[in-house]
Amino acid sequence: MNEESVLQSLFWLSNEQRPINNSKIKEGFSQLRSLLSQLNEAEFDRVYSVVCDLCLLHGEASFTEGVRIGVSLMKEIGRQNTPK
Repeated sequence: MNEESVLQSLFWLSNEQRPINNSKIKEGFSQLRSLLSQLNEAEFDRVYSVVCDLCLLHGEASFTEGVRIGVSLMKEIGRQNTPK
């Protein structure tokens, strides 16, 4: 298992354990549905799927980058606290 697959697994596990379903996200998707309501069902489904996929990719990228930054920070703190 490489670094990328480990981070991806952590992302999915994190989402399963702590789903992000707050009021701002619900409101945003409600607004999106309202804007897209003028489309027919097939068009709506295509656009909504693309938006959801982009949101998921953005969330995963943010999560994995946050883990990388956290690991780098821990390494740097460890180096600074190592006696010379």
